[in-house]
Amino acid sequence: MIGFRDWKNASGDKRGSLRIHENSKLHSAAKEKADNLIMVSNESKPDICSSISKAYENKIVRNRQILLAIIDVIVSLGQRNIALRGNWDKELKKEDGNFQYFVEWVAKFDEILRHYLQSQGPHYLSPKVQNELIYCCETEIREKIVNDCKQAEFYSICADETTDVSVKEQLSLCIRYVDRIKSEVREEFMGFVELTKTDAENIAGNILTYLDKWGLEIEKLRGQGYDGASVMS
Repeated sequence: MIGFRDWKNASGDKRGSLRIHENSKLHSAAKEKADNLIMVSNESKPDICSSISKAYENKIVRNRQILLAIIDVIVSLGQRNIALRGNWDKELKKEDGNFQYFVEWVAKFDEILRHYLQSQGPHYLSPKVQNELIYCCETEIREKIVNDCKQAEFYSICADETTDVSVKEQLSLCIRYVDRIKSEVREEFMGFVELTKTDAENIAGNILTYLDKWGLEIEKLRGQGYDGASVMS
């Protein structure tokens, strides 16, 4: 360190080294770090790890709110038997579907969702993501139905073969059981099963396979209904 012969060169307002150092960026940065260290030590300010963790927690909460808003649209459309898809808009170069419309409509009243849709980057609203969310809802609903059915002593199945718009043979499966809590008969749709053949062996094999897959015990099966299908008699 270079000494001083007089205080003018050390603490002067114009040429004082101490004053120049005090106003420098290095000194200001060092002072800020020292103040932050003291505040963290006194627990009057969270440390960097806590701050990052809090920011991460806030991000998780925000993302969950966005996801729940989108799922709510899917569930509401499903409850009303309204298709999610729509027509392709050539001018806007995007699908003008019911799902997209109602998501944007909900965003008018949901500030978090509105900011998310207005932000740059992917918004994960594609038909592929829609189908994944629908599958998650399907799994959750079926699991609830199966858990309720397991509380009953017995159950029966209803099956009917149909052909979809793509000319694929499908088997619709429903179960009937007595709700022990409400003491009432419930009939619940379990899902569609694609068939490669419509003979009795293939239909029976698929029914047994999916009942086992869904966790329903075959030993409790007491009734079968096939809507007059002679092949299953």
